[in-house]
Amino acid sequence: MPTSNPLFRVAVALLIGAGLAQTAAAAQVCNPGLSPVRPDNQYRISGDGKEVTDLATGLIWRRCLAGMSWDADQNTCTGTASTMTYGGALAYAAAEGGGWRLPNIKELLTLVELACERPAINLTAFPGTPMYPTASYALSSSQHADSNGDAWRVDFNAGVDSGTTKTARNPVRLVRAPAP
Repeated sequence: MPTSNPLFRVAVALLIGAGLAQTAAAAQVCNPGLSPVRPDNQYRISGDGKEVTDLATGLIWRRCLAGMSWDADQNTCTGTASTMTYGGALAYAAAEGGGWRLPNIKELLTLVELACERPAINLTAFPGTPMYPTASYALSSSQHADSNGDAWRVDFNAGVDSGTTKTARNPVRLVRAPAP
């Protein structure tokens, strides 16, 4: 079994320590026969690089998942995404103020790039989006109709929605409406 091999474990530890394991896992795959449904020109990046306005919906998104930080020098999100329960995510969004909130499932699905996977999101607008198993999901505010104990989330590894329990911990990407 390869994982019991001490050299294998050392190699994996070195890759993780160097940050190469996540980079390799986040290699986006796009179908060359499909045109992007979320092209670069659909988004406007803020001057400080921390927010993205979706010109099709008017929504303003945090460029990085909660817990990650925008690194202007590297032009990407860095760090580790925080995971939160449904109640924790709602409280986090409320504490951020400025109109930031947890998106509903329809809003979150507007970020899915159907021509790509791993991740299924525009990487110019949302660089550094982590992939499975670290943080490919993003939690929505939409409750699942079948159960009060469940909510909807989007898996940006494949670009699909799925249900999760409200007690499960998921990454969060905040959204707000433009100022009037």
